[in-house]
Amino acid sequence: MNNDRSGISHCSALATRASFLTGLVVACTPTPPNQQAPRPRVDTTLVFVADSGRSTTFPLLPARPGAHAFLADPDAPLCASSPPPDSGAWRPNTTTAHSRYVRGITFLLPTAYEPFDRRHLPQLPDTFPETGAYWERSLGSWWFIEPQTTRHDQAVASFGLWIGPNGRYPTVGVSPTPRQVDLRECRLAVSGILAHVVLFTLEDSVGARTRYVGAYWSLEDGVWLSALGDSPESFGPTDFLFTLRSMKVLRP
Repeated sequence: MNNDRSGISHCSALATRASFLTGLVVACTPTPPNQQAPRPRVDTTLVFVADSGRSTTFPLLPARPGAHAFLADPDAPLCASSPPPDSGAWRPNTTTAHSRYVRGITFLLPTAYEPFDRRHLPQLPDTFPETGAYWERSLGSWWFIEPQTTRHDQAVASFGLWIGPNGRYPTVGVSPTPRQVDLRECRLAVSGILAHVVLFTLEDSVGARTRYVGAYWSLEDGVWLSALGDSPESFGPTDFLFTLRSMKVLRP
């Protein structure tokens, strides 16, 4: 999908609603026109028919044009504390994708979220060069797909993790363009490191809303971790901030 930046977009799929006419939501890393785009690695077996309308990349952040469009506000306040959810309905998860920078990441998610089965996907070799400007990769994704209903669509929620060389918020490109109805930035300690966090809500043409929580934080010089959770408002609140607070990054 074209995210209005020059070059080809290398995308990992995320989706908010499995409607026949719903747009596909993607988290993208641009690849320059003079570099061959890497083969897309799509973490889903769902099939979507995307609307042919123009897409828009979110979150829409104020007063940050051009190359700074998805950088965090360095003066954002600390995220407000909130009572933890009933953790009895949550379970521990661990990333399985390997990286020379991270042995694994553990965290809590509601029990309804299931890890995407990556066993049938080709695994990156141990010699994969995690250097340069364009090596961002997925560390895993977890999905909650609403049981079949009598409606024409099924609601979908997801949570994903990435590692790469770019320090910025993860983005989603949505078509047809929804309305961003709120936006909030804050900072939160994730595994002992202060992360930049953005919370925003998108509303589609029929009034259905999806909540997003995105974050990124530095692991070491030139290496960044990022996370993105999305959940339809109809599912009720999913405390992705609690998921971030529960994270432990295990180094090699």
